[in-house]
Amino acid sequence: MRPLYLILPMDCRSNQVSGPSYRFLVSDVGGEARFASAVAKRLQSLGALTQGDRRATGSANNLGLGAFDVDNVHGQTALNNVLTSIVDVKASTSSPQLSYDQYQSALLRIDEVLSALKNNGGDPGRASEASDIAESEILTLSRVLSKKRCNQLRLSRELAIEEGSDLLSLLESSSNENGDDDAIREKIKEQVELAKTRGLSAELCFSVWFEDVGIDPEEMSSSRKKTSSSSLGKFLNRVLGMPLQQQKVVTEYFYARLEKVILEAKRAGKYDVGIKALSGRDVSFQGAPRIFKFRGLDAPHESVQLYTVQADIGVCSTAALQLLKDHQNNNDAQQGQENNGGWGTISKYNIESGFYIDDRPTMFQETPKVFLILADSETAKLNGRVTQVRPNQGITSVEARDIQDKIRYKRTLRLCKSEKSVKRAIKIWNKEFDLSEIPFEQTYQFSCRGRIKESYILTGHIVPLLSKIMNLLDASPNDDRRSHNLPKVVRVETGDEIAAAGGTSGAPDASSDEDVNSAGEEAAEVGMTETPNTSKDDETNDKTAIMIQGHDDQGAGVAKPIAGQGILRGRVNRYKDDNQYESCEPSGAFLIDLSDGRKFKWDADRFRKGRAAYEAEIKKLTDA
Repeated sequence: MRPLYLILPMDCRSNQVSGPSYRFLVSDVGGEARFASAVAKRLQSLGALTQGDRRATGSANNLGLGAFDVDNVHGQTALNNVLTSIVDVKASTSSPQLSYDQYQSALLRIDEVLSALKNNGGDPGRASEASDIAESEILTLSRVLSKKRCNQLRLSRELAIEEGSDLLSLLESSSNENGDDDAIREKIKEQVELAKTRGLSAELCFSVWFEDVGIDPEEMSSSRKKTSSSSLGKFLNRVLGMPLQQQKVVTEYFYARLEKVILEAKRAGKYDVGIKALSGRDVSFQGAPRIFKFRGLDAPHESVQLYTVQADIGVCSTAALQLLKDHQNNNDAQQGQENNGGWGTISKYNIESGFYIDDRPTMFQETPKVFLILADSETAKLNGRVTQVRPNQGITSVEARDIQDKIRYKRTLRLCKSEKSVKRAIKIWNKEFDLSEIPFEQTYQFSCRGRIKESYILTGHIVPLLSKIMNLLDASPNDDRRSHNLPKVVRVETGDEIAAAGGTSGAPDASSDEDVNSAGEEAAEVGMTETPNTSKDDETNDKTAIMIQGHDDQGAGVAKPIAGQGILRGRVNRYKDDNQYESCEPSGAFLIDLSDGRKFKWDADRFRKGRAAYEAEIKKLTDA
């Protein structure tokens, strides 16, 4: 069937004050998510190609498609969780409640397959020929029903077939003229309810539905592990072939899983589908940027700015308490349902959400260590991770197994259950927070680093430098690539304004509210003048520290601050021994060529300052 598009006429004129606003109308038909997701993905690609940031075009939110922007790492993770639950026939708190008709139709398909296998000696090929059921469907359902979680359901349905109370037999008797339709309908309802208590779950019904549209959850899940390509598009395409009500249920199930994945990513500080955003509780640029022109006369207008960004990545006690409160509000009901009232407890890992204290005096002499663990049962079961918050490290995602070992076996973490112990944990948190106000490279006690990190951000014309940076890293004598961070494309931001975008060494997360490109140029213009202001003592030190010969200084390097461009480097073209500056020694003129093409004539004193500036720049580069 050909798609039909309805386009409303719009009266848009040229030179109008404001442009038109576009909104997509998407119905609750689940399969339409595929088209909306494709549009959202194209918008991301457009932003990435035109401005180097997939969020630059406003993403899908401006068209009302923000909820369908799912073709990303979080969407793929949610799909993997869905497929895993279906393969394992594993019900969860996210499992939807299907209608009676949907359970009945799935159970009828199961009874048909089991009856065909029983009547043909368990041979799928013969069963397919005798019953007109596709052999692939018989094989798929046989494989699913052979799983341990489906044992009770399979045995109960085989018994029902023996007794003639399966749905296929009941429907056949209903077609007889002597059948009591009301009584038969009541028996069918009883069989459906009985099957639900024996393991007929939404996930098992999904296996039946997926078979109809050619989705093999086990194959799709395993192929995803072997390749880096996303299977989300294929999944949404196949969902389009389902009946409308099935589409709605499946997509709602997927979005419920996606919401949990995004929530977990936000708690761990990893929620970002575009360029990595450096963030922190307090971020600032340290001084004016250093500006370099690496290509000299070949590109006098190309510059690279080097910014130092300082970020406080810690979490204060107030923020930690709010995180715990939000976690309790989001998970209290569903955790209580799954764990028989055990708030925030993961039965598999024996982890409960809350504050934990490591009180080993031989290890931590300044103060005990305090942790906030946010345990989501379903997330931990699917990917084996929980959220850990520390006053000096911020929010991280850690292995649930490691936390369990510290609680159960090593007994180094103790949960704060009483109000008194929680108050003590907050007191320790505040002390650690104060002690950690030091650079990240320093420690305030064993295994406790500072919370002040620095990143180095390169902006401007950095593409020609990338290959050189990578070559330097490859040439490192240390073979352990984990010892240094590879450059990343990042942006530094707070609020609505982007502060910087470029490559970073990747040390911390940070944020700021200044525009780097404009602020950097202004800083350079204000902070650099035509002639440096030096004292007489400085001049005396320069004269004694830097020896000037005259003709022998031809080709020597110099540097000169230029307003709005930073410090430019150059060389001595030649020395003219004409006694033009009789008060200086030597008395001739130094003819200088800067990297941007400008030429200067300097006396010996000015040349000495240029040499000192050049040596200072070289020292900065070698010490960085």
